[in-house]
Amino acid sequence: SIVVITYNQERSLGKTLDSLLAQECGFEYEIIVSDDCSKDRTRDIMRDYAVRYPCIKPYVTPKNLGLVGNYVYAVSQCSGSYIAMCDGDDIWNNPSKLRRQVEIMEKDPSIGLVYTDVIIDSVVTGEKYVRRCANPREDLFTQLLKGNILTISTVCFCETDIS
Repeated sequence: SIVVITYNQERSLGKTLDSLLAQECGFEYEIIVSDDCSKDRTRDIMRDYAVRYPCIKPYVTPKNLGLVGNYVYAVSQCSGSYIAMCDGDDIWNNPSKLRRQVEIMEKDPSIGLVYTDVIIDSVVTGEKYVRRCANPREDLFTQLLKGNILTISTVCFCETDIS
């Protein structure tokens, strides 16, 4: 399952969904799109995509739940063994992202979560740079204790790890 949360993202949602639909996996996947009561055309766009692509399952939260609440709601709608996250204004620029992440967890069941570096290309500030998610010279657990180094739109995890 790929989880996409949205709120007033009519300008970016189509590009986000196109990047997810371009994934080359060799397995079926669903795209759960959860809109948090947007006031723009976000809902219309997600419903239009759902009509054209049956793997897209649109949801609208019963009331505005906020960022974390919308994630919890969206994840509760998932049926896949693995859950990948993507915000409604992010783009997966590698069509093998999902396949490669699932393969890593399939090969080693002790791995419950995988993530990647991210390219930040801000429409707001015009900045473009690579954000490294971890320092390979330092223990990952220690890095996570210092702060969140993971970018949510790069994360894929095993659904049994949700609790």
